[in-house]
Amino acid sequence: MPSSPGPIGGPGGMWPTASRAAARDAFTLVELMVVLVVAAILSGAIIPSLVSAARRDGAPETAAKVMELLNFASTAAISRRQPVTVNFDLQRRLCWVSVRGFSLPWLEESEQPETRTLAAAELPEGVAISFERDTSAAWESDLEDWGPAVRFHADGTAQDVRIELTDPAGDARTVEVVGVTGEVRLREEE
Repeated sequence: MPSSPGPIGGPGGMWPTASRAAARDAFTLVELMVVLVVAAILSGAIIPSLVSAARRDGAPETAAKVMELLNFASTAAISRRQPVTVNFDLQRRLCWVSVRGFSLPWLEESEQPETRTLAAAELPEGVAISFERDTSAAWESDLEDWGPAVRFHADGTAQDVRIELTDPAGDARTVEVVGVTGEVRLREEE
């Protein structure tokens, strides 16, 4: 006479039993842990290289960033009707747009800020940057204290400036500011 199933589960037992075939189709906890460890090691090796590759912009990308900030500064100077300066800190690899001499009516005279940053960008490590400015204009002599900088005046004019950018692959770009018009141009070097 065949055995009858127990009250719960399989034949004669209180607990359900899995067939041997079903047990072979599943993963063990050890196997899952091994897969997770391998995935963690691979992501630990790949993610830092992807991040550094994303930060390694070449001369074309850097020139686009610099042109964007210069054009923004030119527009801001005209719309605000006051000088706006694009500053370059080549040691810290930073570029920012600032405005001086504004006042906030709710602050006391001694609390008024001297400069205000309107925009900023990081300059990539691998790109060599050289800055050439026409120093013959007497009214721009105070920029020498600021380091490399381009000042756009309320009428949109600026000082003649050449910013040369070269990446490790030898790709070069030159961003020029035409002082009389304040126009920002890009030249590709061969």
